[in-house]
Amino acid sequence: MVWVMFSCHALGPLIPVEGTLNSCAYLSIVAYQVHPYMATVYLANDGVFQQDNVTFRVSKIVHAWFEEHDEEFQLLPWPPNSPDLNPCENLWEHLD
Repeated sequence: MVWVMFSCHALGPLIPVEGTLNSCAYLSIVAYQVHPYMATVYLANDGVFQQDNVTFRVSKIVHAWFEEHDEEFQLLPWPPNSPDLNPCENLWEHLD
């Protein structure tokens, strides 16, 4: 599996994920990949990060990390039933 992120400014890193993605693995990606990417691309700390409501992404440790870094970028809440708002799926269609 591959984890990916992108913005209107640049593509983010393609991160290979071994095994199952859980809270700890996701937090590692956020801390060591997302955070540096956002700091580089959004120098004014005006970036917005969107994630879905998968259980491990809304866990207490992940939520606490985002609260701790809330001045560096905004976490956009994900609406409960929004399959049409998945930008990665739309990007994959164009890359095929």
